[in-house]
Amino acid sequence: MNFVLSDNKLSPSYTSFVMSLSSHVELNTYSKAVKHDYWKKVIQCEISTLESNQTWDNVLLPKDKSVIGCKRVFKIQ
Repeated sequence: MNFVLSDNKLSPSYTSFVMSLSSHVELNTYSKAVKHDYWKKVIQCEISTLESNQTWDNVLLPKDKSVIGCKRVFKIQ
């Protein structure tokens, strides 16, 4: 089954909005995301927000401790 999307019933401003959404791709890894200007800006904005809210600190890891992993989610909502 094939589907075709049409914007012929949308207003010009809404068509522009929809097209801007579809021009960004959701990615599943950081290494893929940093290759796209859109996601680089999103990542930098998130880091800046965390820093300005004093949510985190960069510190040296003590030798007797291990890192807790985390995963970024590149999702458009």
